[in-house]
Amino acid sequence: MVSKLITTRKREGEANSRSQELEQQINSSRATLVKYKTILGHLSKTRDILSNLLSGKNSLESLKNELLKDNAAIISEIFSKIHLPNEYDINVEGAEIKLIHKVSGEPRSLNEVSTGQRTAFALSLFLTMNKTLDNGPRVLILDDPISHIDDVNMLSFLDYLRELAIDGNRQIFFAT
Repeated sequence: MVSKLITTRKREGEANSRSQELEQQINSSRATLVKYKTILGHLSKTRDILSNLLSGKNSLESLKNELLKDNAAIISEIFSKIHLPNEYDINVEGAEIKLIHKVSGEPRSLNEVSTGQRTAFALSLFLTMNKTLDNGPRVLILDDPISHIDDVNMLSFLDYLRELAIDGNRQIFFAT
């Protein structure tokens, strides 16, 4: 009788131990399932975008225009921080990107401004795309971002990068 009780108690302990192991496996599997559902959602969105591109519903041009329209305020804000004097506002209308002179109100296309101003705009666009990433590395890698920029604008740009590294929690690498 005592040996049966000991055997039963031992089996009960083994069953409890096995039950705990199975419960841990279930919890781990649930966490993995949530992770894969998130990945599946991202893949589904990507598939839809690529299908639309291939079918002609959305062209790369329309996606570019949408990106510019949705982020014009951020692009303009960054442009004003990295390019001095702050003489232009950025305006996006359809496929047209115009720099509007703050004093005269005169629009200028990117082809009509200096190389330094075009460089500042390109950097503003790049930094906006990095800033608006939902998921992605918190790293910027820049190859000679200050070429074609005068000393005042170089300092403004480097100040912006310092602010971005500190407040934006970014790690920045660049070569000059």
